[in-house]
Amino acid sequence: MINKKNIKIIGDRFVLLPFEMKHLTNGYLGWLRDDNINQFLLKPNNETSMEDATEFCKEMICSSNDIFLAIMIQKKHVGNVRIGPINYSSKVCQFSMMIGDKAYHGKGYGTEIVSSSIEYMFNILDMNKATLDVLADNIPAVRIYEKNGMYEESISRESVFMNDKFYDVKTMSIINKNNIHP
Repeated sequence: MINKKNIKIIGDRFVLLPFEMKHLTNGYLGWLRDDNINQFLLKPNNETSMEDATEFCKEMICSSNDIFLAIMIQKKHVGNVRIGPINYSSKVCQFSMMIGDKAYHGKGYGTEIVSSSIEYMFNILDMNKATLDVLADNIPAVRIYEKNGMYEESISRESVFMNDKFYDVKTMSIINKNNIHP
């Protein structure tokens, strides 16, 4: 098991550090309530309360099967990465990312963060496979994942209902090509 308090993933323009409760601010809550950000999160609405967010963040921090990281750019918290749940015995984990601060959208940060996260999952956690779910309509995110070598495994048609509409969800994955299989 990895010591989550010591995780530090360093990119050229960002650092991923363990999420702490100090990162849970009104600004963070604002991301979860922002219609432009929220439209692509796999959650039903933008009515997240501070209590809901606190409960979720505490759960992630305490989880033995999740790594919850704050995306820091120039010492500013701009989003989060979640690696998990992690199945250590099967060497498979899920991945998700949210860049909540819109000032950092469309500038290549997402592509770099996903690349560094995949490297961490494969080289440090020794995972064989990473998967994620993404709304099919979230074209920028799908492009980021494809740029990082992820492939579409399946589409679950009309499987999420939010904003008075049904959405398709893509499951995407990447396999660690460095793992040697017998």
